Amino acid sequence: SSDIVAPPPPPPSPTPAAPEEPKLDRFGLPIATEDTIFPPLPPDTVLIPATSSFQMKQTTTTTTTILEEIRDATKDHLGIDYSYFDEFGVEKTTERETRR
Repeated sequence: SSDIVAPPPPPPSPTPAAPEEPKLDRFGLPIATEDTIFPPLPPDTVLIPATSSFQMKQTTTTTTTILEEIRDATKDHLGIDYSYFDEFGVEKTTERETRR
């Protein structure tokens, strides 16, 4: 006589993992992460490098100023009054403003 052995019962189905609750700071707000402060740029973002002021000062053959590079890079994206900046893109201040 042959003994018939029943197959073992199936293992219990795993319980779905509870969704991890976000970690909160002492004020009950989600903790800031690199991605929440600086979210990744969309893949179609165009990155336009600019020459550093150090490189600009070292290159005597260039006639383009940093401010012109900034203006060219931002002309389709930002409306800025460039008269407030010097040729290196640094904000111009009056002597009166610096004494405050």
